[in-house]
Amino acid sequence: MKNEIVVPLERKHLEQVYDLGKMPLEQPVNRSQFDEFVVPDQSFALVDSDGIVLGAAGVWTIWPGVGEAWAILTEDLKKKPILLHKTVQKYLKKIVEEQKFHRVQFIVLYGFIAAESWAHALGFTHEGIMYQYGTDKSTYHRFARIYG
Repeated sequence: MKNEIVVPLERKHLEQVYDLGKMPLEQPVNRSQFDEFVVPDQSFALVDSDGIVLGAAGVWTIWPGVGEAWAILTEDLKKKPILLHKTVQKYLKKIVEEQKFHRVQFIVLYGFIAAESWAHALGFTHEGIMYQYGTDKSTYHRFARIYG
């Protein structure tokens, strides 16, 4: 069994996921957007002992007190749901406390049932449906969690 470690997110982590063809289809991200994901103290990568990136996650600050969460999860990490859940839960809590967020929200592609279930497991509440939200006019769900 490989040991996984959490490290601050760097552009090279996202490039590795992209170059290995492991960028998830439900997360349409391209190279020009990678730098937007790298936010010091607000983003991290989960890497195995061979240096292979399993996934990345973080929270962007929309404005003081409100953040937008995101996650890029490879199929390798999706096969380890307990590791995924516990890692994101731990670091989301850390980010929320350090950044003093009172609200964190995120979107889930409509019909992506596993992600919807995971949102609820992380304590998020479904707030509504966002029709034609995606660049391809795809529909998304909005989830949010209120802290404190």
